[in-house]
Amino acid sequence: MEAAKRRYRDLEVKTFVIDDDEPESWSPEQFKQELGIRIIHDLRQGTLELRPLPDAALRLADLARDPDPSIDDAVAVLERDPALASRVLKLAASPAMSRRPPADLSQAALTVGVHQLRDMAFAVASGRVFRAPGLDDEVQQEHLHSFQVGVATAEVFKRMGIGSKQGFLVGMLHDIGALLLYSALSQYGRESPELLKPEFIARARQTLHAALGEAVIRSWGLSETVRAGARYHHHPSDAGALSQVAQAVSVADYAAKLEAAGENDRAAQLCQHAPLYAAGLNASDAAAIATAIDSASGA
Repeated sequence: MEAAKRRYRDLEVKTFVIDDDEPESWSPEQFKQELGIRIIHDLRQGTLELRPLPDAALRLADLARDPDPSIDDAVAVLERDPALASRVLKLAASPAMSRRPPADLSQAALTVGVHQLRDMAFAVASGRVFRAPGLDDEVQQEHLHSFQVGVATAEVFKRMGIGSKQGFLVGMLHDIGALLLYSALSQYGRESPELLKPEFIARARQTLHAALGEAVIRSWGLSETVRAGARYHHHPSDAGALSQVAQAVSVADYAAKLEAAGENDRAAQLCQHAPLYAAGLNASDAAAIATAIDSASGA
């Protein structure tokens, strides 16, 4: 392990600081620690087989940083990428995102605003970045779960009074590290098939996905709010000033994972979850969260 630390010490790996002072961030098992270092190294060196984020998504992110972003400019940026624009419009028209489906991108932008348009573009674009041949089922499950958590987190943000408008994006990208992990294992597994054993993948995901997610989000230049949702949703109290954000994602993540026979059953089970009340939420909020997840499940 010490050799691995020395090997990569000079790489300016800003997200992964694996040292003796932060053992809680990583499993004590050396193979997982070295796997995490290897993935981050390859991510920074560009040797992982990942597609770049669409230019339109990056330009939308730049526009959204303006205090008064232009809706016309945002629509024009998206229209330069017809495939991305089509998928964003489809998402905007889904029951989970809109009660009245917009007829076109301009109407969608007027309805949700530039920031939400950016968030939907990133949510859609993230699915185009990661490739994991041989792990297609795992990737598909991650996409479905992440969409459910994105919609649920937006609802939780509203009900917790969190001022950020990024609830959907925070929830949508909370497990993005799992997609990076699957992409890396799919690539590494060609030479080391043992890395593709289901039990190895499950244990590596449990240990690494949160920190890997923060690394991806940092590389995309997204906010600390989005990073906190990815890094700390399993340990909200570690998020410091952003603990409410991590707490919101944690509740949404738990609710989406419940095996429920419909939204009423989901709400009832969620009402038995102590962190719901720790977040200042109640049974009425649980019902709204369950409804949001149900709408996302059918989108």
